[in-house]
Amino acid sequence: MIDENGKIIHKNPSLQEYPVSGYQFLLDKLEGRIYSAACEYVFTRDIYERIGGFVKFPLAWCSDDATWTSIGENAGGMIPLPGKPVCWRNVMGENISCSFNYDEEKIVATRQFIKWVSVFYSDRLQDRKLQHAIKKYAHTILHYSLQDRYKLHDLMGICRSLWYICPSVSLSVAFRMCKLKLRNRKR
Repeated sequence: MIDENGKIIHKNPSLQEYPVSGYQFLLDKLEGRIYSAACEYVFTRDIYERIGGFVKFPLAWCSDDATWTSIGENAGGMIPLPGKPVCWRNVMGENISCSFNYDEEKIVATRQFIKWVSVFYSDRLQDRKLQHAIKKYAHTILHYSLQDRYKLHDLMGICRSLWYICPSVSLSVAFRMCKLKLRNRKR
């Protein structure tokens, strides 16, 4: 990832073991171990058609992550391609990722993505790794991506989506974020 001046601000680690399953990709992404952008992935038209194209969420927020997860599962994993790394620019206020103009759509898309995870991996909802990863992801989106600029009903909507994965994760996120909001109000 490069900034507006072309300076590298983040470099993904190389894949140590591959192929990487869609599930492992999702866990790594939710936990924040990797960043990813659409320009980093190559796939065949066959697999694209087999999975029904890109998973659709508002502003395509989380659409790439859901799509890569689905492709990884349906193609037998992901492998790195040789060559120079791909650079992609992320400029404050310019990209959706780091713009505050689309927070409402990001909240809706985040809820839909969490619900998608609960349906796509319905057989893995008891996996503690998934529960931990999705909890960390929800905290990251609310606290860092949205920088705590969300309303209580937005938090409850996200927690309702988390409930499908694990009620205790939902309650934990609700409690933690309410506590953080109260602490920030006292300042």
